[in-house]
Amino acid sequence: MKHSISLLLMVFALSGCSTYYYSYVNSYDDTLVQAEDGSFINEGSDVVVRYSFSEYNGGFVYQIENRSNDPISVDWNKSAVSMEDKVYQDANRGKISGSMSSQNLAYSSTGSFSGKVELPNERLFIPPGEKTSYTPVSVSQFFNLDAIPKSSFQKGYIGVSIVRRAQFTKEDSPLVFRSYLTIVNEKDHTERVIEDEFYISGVTKSKERTLGLVSTSRNQKNIFYILK
Repeated sequence: MKHSISLLLMVFALSGCSTYYYSYVNSYDDTLVQAEDGSFINEGSDVVVRYSFSEYNGGFVYQIENRSNDPISVDWNKSAVSMEDKVYQDANRGKISGSMSSQNLAYSSTGSFSGKVELPNERLFIPPGEKTSYTPVSVSQFFNLDAIPKSSFQKGYIGVSIVRRAQFTKEDSPLVFRSYLTIVNEKDHTERVIEDEFYISGVTKSKERTLGLVSTSRNQKNIFYILK
């Protein structure tokens, strides 16, 4: 019984140390249309790209619609998200999962692998008149929250909950990132790059999952949280 109580106290202690960082994404140059749900739309005559961010960790969700009469694909080898001097590509590519066992002999070693190898998704095919969604990276992979000065946060309230808020312009934002999406016409093999830029316009941190922030982040596709 004592062990159960100690374990329960440890769980509460760890959860009490966690902080929720709710981050707000904005378009850098205002060329994108922002929908009512907070997502951003790059609307071309034949290809429409909608950008949104999943609630937890800011999964960068691309919804790509093919309005042309030709089949197209996204070439992930030539697509990336970049920030400063770093480039991030599809995190789902080339995954290996399973278990390995080995046996060491006097002059050699043998082993076996049980599991699966997922080959890289080099192309995402989209037929004419269709659309699909894909999440290659998460903003949490490259967003360094510790780099934000504590002095940037001001005390505030959401209901009865105490929060701390920081607001940023695109000039002083802690994170500016750019999306490069290479679209290939599968009929004539021509390529085009769709390039858009975003920045973090605000961060609200809270020691609890404040109800107002939870409902907002679920409904607005430009808001996500990171738990630290």
